[in-house]
Amino acid sequence: MSVVKISEFFCKDMILRYTRDEKTRAVGLSMFPAALAGKARAEANDLLIHLKMAGDGYPARRQGRTLRGSETALRMRFERQKILPDTDGRTIITIFSDGLGHAAEHYAVTREGEPYVEFWTVFKNMSPQAADLELLTSFSISVSASGGEMFLHRYHGAWRKESLASLESLEPIRFGSIGSRSGDGWFPFAALEAGQSQCFWACSLECDSSWQMEMDCPDNCPADNRPGDRPVCLSGGMADREFGHWLKRIEPDGSFETPHAYGTVCVGTIDGAAQRLLRAQTRGWRNLENCPVVYSAPCDDLASVREAADKLKNRGIDCFMLEAGDWNVGGQTIRSWFQEAAFTLQERGFALGAGFAFEECAVESDACPKEWRLTRDGVVLRAGSRVFLDFRKPEAGDFMVETITRFLRENKCAYLKADCEETIGIGCDGAESLGEGLRVYREAVKNFYQRIRQAAPETDLEICHATDHPAVAADRARLIPARANWVWAAPRPGEPEGRAYYALASGFYGRMCLSGDILQLTEWQHARIDEALALYRKVFHVIRDGETQYINRRGAPPRQGAPPRWGEQNPSGWQALLRRTEGEALVLVHTFGGETPDSVILTLEGRWKLEGGFYRKTITPDAIARESRTKIRVAGLKRYDGVALYFKTTISILPAQSAQ
Repeated sequence: MSVVKISEFFCKDMILRYTRDEKTRAVGLSMFPAALAGKARAEANDLLIHLKMAGDGYPARRQGRTLRGSETALRMRFERQKILPDTDGRTIITIFSDGLGHAAEHYAVTREGEPYVEFWTVFKNMSPQAADLELLTSFSISVSASGGEMFLHRYHGAWRKESLASLESLEPIRFGSIGSRSGDGWFPFAALEAGQSQCFWACSLECDSSWQMEMDCPDNCPADNRPGDRPVCLSGGMADREFGHWLKRIEPDGSFETPHAYGTVCVGTIDGAAQRLLRAQTRGWRNLENCPVVYSAPCDDLASVREAADKLKNRGIDCFMLEAGDWNVGGQTIRSWFQEAAFTLQERGFALGAGFAFEECAVESDACPKEWRLTRDGVVLRAGSRVFLDFRKPEAGDFMVETITRFLRENKCAYLKADCEETIGIGCDGAESLGEGLRVYREAVKNFYQRIRQAAPETDLEICHATDHPAVAADRARLIPARANWVWAAPRPGEPEGRAYYALASGFYGRMCLSGDILQLTEWQHARIDEALALYRKVFHVIRDGETQYINRRGAPPRQGAPPRWGEQNPSGWQALLRRTEGEALVLVHTFGGETPDSVILTLEGRWKLEGGFYRKTITPDAIARESRTKIRVAGLKRYDGVALYFKTTISILPAQSAQ
């Protein structure tokens, strides 16, 4: 075998192995569970860094499909590795150069006790000429099927397909999202599954401009490998020139750093692998002792705000959020309106929240001068009736920071929700390519949010992702931390009483936000809101800190060859999700249309005692009984039911992530 080991590092229960192919000199990275260390062998490896410069030749028959395997990438030679220890881990820097004045450094950061690795790449131009980059990956991991069939897991991000699972057999593929909404098209997450070993390699990207991932088979795969043993590669980063209209000029002595990515590997299920990567998202987040329950209302008129506040005061709702839409808060009319609304709400014991779409404004708005608007090909970029503010212009950014912070101070606003309703698409003017214009614009937007946080530290600022459907909320639990997973819980006037449980139980999948025409609800519906909020406050720490296990997934992707079973606009069947911490558990059950079981059996581990719940009264505590030390029976279900059950146990066994 021509592949030799360069170095090896432990990270929690994983091993990172750097290898070199002595024939091709290609250096790559593989990851595998430490439990499989004795079975993992050195494989033919893909390149650790893929990059392409303008002028490079393309591999034969690959144009329009991928920029991987370029002349520059193949010319890069391994120089050395540097290990930088830290208080809670280490940074592994792998250095390459091409002999023409170009260097690339691949970074891998491991942290004590964390089940993931952080990746990024830095390109350096030490030549006398500018270098035009068309591709630079953040990560590239080599994986072997080890004789078994492999699958690719990815998740849709399109409207009404949010978090929709896709399971496919392995074929070379490039996919991602184009524009300023990184969840459009696909979520920035993918995983490879080796079915025989039940091993999963998962990666996610931290990129809020156009991004891509690629699954490919390296060209240097040995000819004597059996088809089932062939290694494959999962790589990703910013969208390249072909896919995302991105070209970046690096001047002499200049450098460029890619967005960061995260990777993990484990034996178990795709859900277990996804849960490991969620820890990377919450690193450095401020801990929430309590999660404010929000009621969201449109900015209609003061009379309706006052009526709703009178109806909801002393009902356990912390924040009354006014959805303002576009950010034109500089006008005296809306400023005066908000000041009166803020006084009305705070007088009744509510914290004021405001929701704005800061990046957009109406075409006719006079608060966004034409010279501050994003353009493409010299023409103002419009999406429907909206245009986009160019935060790259210092005067525009300064105006927005001063305007928003003044608004927050004047109204003593405790919570600020930032919406991103529109995408700017492939990019904008102002850089060497449309894709680079988009990247720089998004960096300026992030800087704006950081300035708001610094100027108004007493205000909670959140860029949220929301849904009102329990199926979507449950599916998103793989991809978004529960405390950031907003779920609109909206009982509706005139609907059957049972639907109140269906709607309100949805809020337990993440951050509960009440909405809808609260004044038209019956007293019975208001009593159900009170009941749901009482349990929600009791179990919020489980939602915030727990890990998710799918007991039954209506959204389980079908295996290859099986007909699609979900993703329809009107789902059928049922789902059950377990959110669990040491000694406590929250079980959520939802039924949908079509054939619905009257009762379901949930398999858990440990001896559980029911401490509380939210469910229809025909589902009695007698019907929710232990049939054995590991089973719970939920009976009396009907179509469109919602059930939330809170358990405690004196014998707690945290199982490996599994779905049954």
